[in-house]
Amino acid sequence: MSFFIKKSDEDFNPIFKLLEEMEQLSKQELTRIEPAIRQAMVSGIQDMDYLERITDPLRDLLFSGVGTELYEEYLNYVESFNPQRAKEYRDHDDDMNGVYDDLIEKFHCDKSKIERFEAQHGYFADFQSDRKRYGTNKTVSP
Repeated sequence: MSFFIKKSDEDFNPIFKLLEEMEQLSKQELTRIEPAIRQAMVSGIQDMDYLERITDPLRDLLFSGVGTELYEEYLNYVESFNPQRAKEYRDHDDDMNGVYDDLIEKFHCDKSKIERFEAQHGYFADFQSDRKRYGTNKTVSP
């Protein structure tokens, strides 16, 4: 019986919904912080403490895939007056993105394997019948 694999699909659905909600919240946060960042760049502010303070939330958003264009503009701006700091940011981001990319790749690979298994074995209908057979009242939909 492949109950473990069946269970994993049920567990992924809330995760996917949570990721979608997080993306929406990230977009809202970007809408909130973008004007201050753009204003600082247009004004020519070079105080790195201030710039870091207003861009910290932007860096947090990058892991959700939101704000990457604004962040790249910001790095180019910093590079115009502090090339060393911009390089440090980029080096740190490359290190972090490598770890993050590996996690995302693994997640998508596992999801694809589950979906292929479902398609090949039509397990979902079997999963529903298992629930009925073992007296579980919880309904599950694909």
